[in-house]
Formats: sequence, structure tokens, C-alpha cells
Amino acid sequence: MNVRTCISEIQDVANYVHAKFYILRTKQINSKLSAETWSIGQNIEHLTLFNESIAYQLSTAGSKNYKIPWYARFRWLSNYHGKTILQLVHRNSVIKSKSPLQWLPTLSDVDMNIFDEYLISLNSIVEKLNSLAKTPEKTIKVKWPADDTTYIYLENLTQIIIEHQWRHIKKCDELLYFVKHHDFNKIQ
Repeated sequence: MNVRTCISEIQDVANYVHAKFYILRTKQINSKLSAETWSIGQNIEHLTLFNESIAYQLSTAGSKNYKIPWYARFRWLSNYHGKTILQLVHRNSVIKSKSPLQWLPTLSDVDMNIFDEYLISLNSIVEKLNSLAKTPEKTIKVKWPADDTTYIYLENLTQIIIEHQWRHIKKCDELLYFVKHHDFNKIQ
């Protein structure tokens, strides 16, 4: 996916989240199906943490002093990592994966400000992508924030960003359906 398409998709995600979830009350965004699952608010907080770390890595990838380690110069390795991560986070993936610790949401209730923070984190990614837009995506390798030894191509990262957003928004939609059609006071 090229940078321009990714930016357009990010705008679609932001519009969707704004239209669908801004109208909810705090109790609704903190409702859960079980103690082991995340609430709508926790899913959005997770995406916010993910987006912030991606934006940071994008900003370092665009700096003059950015150097990749020798092993990251192997094209096949960067492609492999990017495709593997994409399979894990794809919106239609049935693979269950554990989120890295730095992206885990809080266990306590989330307040309504999380949606503003989420949109700010998306805008930060757009800013960083705009600064990289003139460089061919196939030449930029970005460090994967969850692992200091993994570098992936920008074209793979843009797909990962979008698919990861939609995967969690899909989970939020499922929770929203449950919250609207059931008594969420009975939910944990």
C-alpha cells in the first residue's frame, strides 16, 4: 500500500470511529463481554499506544542520522517480517496473538478522552507519512516498535497500520452490537 492510500484509509478510519463511537457513554465504552476480553475503550487505548509507537518509529526513519543494522539490509528478511506481522494483525485473521506489553491497555476504566487521544495518534502518523511521501516506499525500512531487531519496509508497514486499526474496530463493532442489544449493566 502506498503512503497516499494509507493516509486516505486513516481518514476513513478516523471518520468511522468518530461517527460510531463518539456518541457512546463512558459506561458503554467500558463494558466487556468477560473479564478476559477488552472493552471498546481498551481496544481504542491499545490502538492509541500502537499508533504513538509507530509514529515515533516513522519520525526516526525520516531523520538524517537514521541507520539500519547490517542484518536489516537483507530484502527478503524485511519482506518476511512485514508479511508475517501483516498476517497476525489482518482484520480477517483468526490467529490469536498476544499484544506486546507496551501496547497493553490499562485494566481500569477508560474515559471518553481516549477517542480524542486516538485521533491525535492517527494524525501523528499522517504527519510522519507526509514527511516520508517523497521517498519511494520500497527503499524505506522502519524498525518494528515491538522488537528492536525487526525492520520492515514502509509499504508493508502502511498495510499493517490500516489492517490493525480495522481489526480492533471490528472488535469494537461486535462489542457495540452487544452493548446496544443487551443490558450492559449485567456485563462485567
